[in-house]
Amino acid sequence: MKKVTLLLSVPLFIVAMTATTMLKAQCMAEFTSSAPGCVGQDINFYAADTLSGTTFSWDFGGGTPNTSSVKNPTGIVYSSSGVKIVTLIVNNGGCDDTIVNAVVINPNPTIGFSSSAPECMGIGVDFTNASDTGVGLTYLWDFGSGAMPSSSNAYEPQDVIYSTSGSKSVTLIVNNGNCTVTDIQSITINTTPVADLSSTAPACTGEGVDFVNTGTSGATSYSWTFGSGSVPSSSSTENQSSVVYSTAGVKTVTLTTVIGTCSDMMTKTVTINQKPTASFTSNAPQCANNGVDFTNTGSTGGNWMYDWDFGTGSSPSSATAEDPSGVTFNSGGSKSVTLTVSDADCSADVTNSITVNESPMVSFASTAPACSDDTVSFTNTGSTGGSWTYSWNLGSGATPATSSSENPAGVVYSTAGTKSIMLTTTDGTCSESVVQTITINLQPTASFTSTAPDCGNVGIDFSNTGSTGGTWAYSWDFGVGASPITSAAENPSGVMYSNSGTKTVTLTISNGNCTETVSQSIVVNATPMANFTSTAPSCELDSVDFTNTGSTGGSWTYAWSFGSGSAPASSTDENPVDIIYSSFGIKMIMLVVTDGVCSDTSMQTININDRPSVGFSSTAPVCAGSNVNFINSGSSGTNWSYGWDFGEGATPSNASSENPQGIYYDDGGTKTITFTISDANCTETFSDTITINALPIADAGSDTIICANRCVQIGSASVAGNTYSWFPSNTLDNAMISDPTSCPEANINTYFLMVMDSATGCMDMDSVSVTMLLPLNADAGIDVEICFGDSVQIGAALVEGQFYSWTPSLGLSSTTSSYPMVSTDSTMTDTAITYTVTVADDYGCDPVTDQVVVTVHPLPIAEAGDSVTIARGAEAQLLATGGIMYSWSPAMGLSNISIPDPLASPADIGIYVYTVVVTDVFNCMNSDSVVVTVVEPILWTPTAFTPNGDGQNDVFYVRIDESGITDFEFRVYDRLGGVLFHSQDVNMGWDGTKMLTGKNLPGGAYVFNVQGITSLNETVNISGLINLIR
Repeated sequence: MKKVTLLLSVPLFIVAMTATTMLKAQCMAEFTSSAPGCVGQDINFYAADTLSGTTFSWDFGGGTPNTSSVKNPTGIVYSSSGVKIVTLIVNNGGCDDTIVNAVVINPNPTIGFSSSAPECMGIGVDFTNASDTGVGLTYLWDFGSGAMPSSSNAYEPQDVIYSTSGSKSVTLIVNNGNCTVTDIQSITINTTPVADLSSTAPACTGEGVDFVNTGTSGATSYSWTFGSGSVPSSSSTENQSSVVYSTAGVKTVTLTTVIGTCSDMMTKTVTINQKPTASFTSNAPQCANNGVDFTNTGSTGGNWMYDWDFGTGSSPSSATAEDPSGVTFNSGGSKSVTLTVSDADCSADVTNSITVNESPMVSFASTAPACSDDTVSFTNTGSTGGSWTYSWNLGSGATPATSSSENPAGVVYSTAGTKSIMLTTTDGTCSESVVQTITINLQPTASFTSTAPDCGNVGIDFSNTGSTGGTWAYSWDFGVGASPITSAAENPSGVMYSNSGTKTVTLTISNGNCTETVSQSIVVNATPMANFTSTAPSCELDSVDFTNTGSTGGSWTYAWSFGSGSAPASSTDENPVDIIYSSFGIKMIMLVVTDGVCSDTSMQTININDRPSVGFSSTAPVCAGSNVNFINSGSSGTNWSYGWDFGEGATPSNASSENPQGIYYDDGGTKTITFTISDANCTETFSDTITINALPIADAGSDTIICANRCVQIGSASVAGNTYSWFPSNTLDNAMISDPTSCPEANINTYFLMVMDSATGCMDMDSVSVTMLLPLNADAGIDVEICFGDSVQIGAALVEGQFYSWTPSLGLSSTTSSYPMVSTDSTMTDTAITYTVTVADDYGCDPVTDQVVVTVHPLPIAEAGDSVTIARGAEAQLLATGGIMYSWSPAMGLSNISIPDPLASPADIGIYVYTVVVTDVFNCMNSDSVVVTVVEPILWTPTAFTPNGDGQNDVFYVRIDESGITDFEFRVYDRLGGVLFHSQDVNMGWDGTKMLTGKNLPGGAYVFNVQGITSLNETVNISGLINLIR
């Protein structure tokens, strides 16, 4: 027999029961459980028997399922609360044992709530809690996105305002100290429009004002009221234009904007200013140039300003006085006058027409000044035509003395002096007069006598016999051939004539205003003029011709004397020719011209110059290109000048030295040499020929370019009689022929050819360049590895003259570049591409190729993990995957930016986006982001902690916001309700050990309870589970 004790574990009390059973074997019925639990929560049971072959029979006292035969049954659910009697019977062979134990199933609190939603954005939502109430019950509300506040611990939170519209998920969690239940409901927040407006005000009465909705556009409806005196007074359109106010003042304008059941209203004021009236009168009509007075009959007072515009032709043209006067117009007709009345805000204007009668314009012109006895004409230059009449007073001595003609003519004045002339013009209404003066000058008399007739080379005197005195001026014209031709003397004398005949002499007398002219004829007898020219200076033995340039024709005779050494020595010809001088020097020439009455003599000298002798010799014949020297064999001396013409192809082509040296010719042949000797007066020329031997033609051929390690023929065809010599000769097959073959060894090769004419010994040289290209080189570069999305340059630097062709073209920036870029696309991930470059040139050299392999690695798949929401001061475990190296940014709030799983603990409330760059074994990189949202808790606890001594998450702390908490109590319980840890210090946490003993507790779920009073004097009582992970 064995005594068995049944322990009923119930909070706050223990019940002991005793039963008796037969002890048949060493088996034992004992178990533990995860109770206490809550209705609907899984309860797990754990049998302590360790013998093999043991069978188990469980009865859970009303659980679901209610029985089990497994050793450790799990997931037993109770639908009602209370103390549940659980029986375990174990059997092992002949051993039976039974234990009956009690587990506590705590009741769940009743939960439920409703709200005043749907509501509009910005309107408070009130929540009604239908859950259990009482001591020990706590409530945690989460109002969803856009709520303010976002959460609450109140029983029935009020006036929760949403800043965004839409369906909001509201969560209520109720805890009765043992069990927690959750209710999630959706509420609707409707969009609230924004009402706002603008306008074109301030404006004036009678003017349209436009109103524009500047708030929410596309709302369900709009309602405007525009205030007193407005037309229209209201509107239902989104924007209203042309609202007119009949009265001035500050107007209240209201706009109500509605979307569904939500609305907003905006009220603003606009200012409407009083518009003035504009009108006026005047004393028109008036005559032009007479003053017109204007009177304002519109708005009057100290605030109004006046702006008058009197139009063109007015004086003044504008005014700012209220009642301007004395405004004149320079012409008649209908005049538009505008008055604008305004203040700082509004204005009005009016335009009226007034009549201005035309005033005559009086002015005239005349043909004066005039001389006495001349006729004077008058011309009206003022108003003309129409009904105008004219009255003239023509002044003293006038005939006629008056006139009514518009333009009187033929008026004669009998006396000289200043005359006053008056003209009056009228049309019966307006008239004007003007007085002007004219001058009538005295008329002179003109007459004269002279000493003619006489010879032309004898002076003739003239005497004035007309008006004389200090004010008169005299102007004489003595006619053709006179010297002088004119004179201003009153009695001129000694006037000479170059030719004979009847001469007309004119005398004009004037005083600056009036003039009298008289003309008379006089006789001038013919006088010869002796003068001549010649072809001298000349050279001795050259002929000289003489030409008479004096009097010729008629009865004139000529007598010439030619001076020493002349043949003939004299002549009576008018123009003697071919006079030869046998000696050089100065010769005196005389010519006498006469007709038996008058005669003249001319004497001149001429110069007869010395003549040179000409001849030369030279060093020719020579080869073309060799120097020729020339020697003068004629006249020599410093007085002589020399001129050489060396003929075709000469360098230089001419010379001026006496014995020129170093003349050479470009080509061979007979060259004509012309040699001239001269001084300033005489010249002699001599021509002779010389022989220049032609050079042979050296033709080394055209410069050429050949491929590497090839030969080429240079030079040209051979010419008989020539010999050939090439150098350098080491790369030629024969240096003594005209066209050898070159097989160069260097890159640049220049060959020189010397050709000699065997007959003349003349030689020529030429050269040719043979360029041997370097061998073509293809360089595709070294094999490379890149990541998808990157680019890489392959190939090598450009070599001038080489052309490039790449295949395949996939991903290449250019298939003809020496150095193209390879850029990856969607077809080029996780692949290796072999690119081939072919290099060629323009010279037909053999192309060459090279290859490069570009390996494209895919980007790693970067995963930053799921976004999380934590309370301020809490930590979130981030976890990135996809690479071997990790780099997080920003670093703010992270425990380590270079590991895959840092802890994120931002200090402030907000939304934090952390981006991780993942690098794989190929050094390829990719990135991903995770959002950590930090909210403000009143009290917050983690769901798990790991007291493994690594310094991270080793202690389970209760987090309190900065507002603080009083009467703080923090307890941790085991499954049987025993207190494992207790603290009244908010800064002390549980390290996973049993209080007092310090023994490490096993991993599992433990119940905790936190109580206290917040700064708002609210009681906090929160229970929950904390997972201890070892």
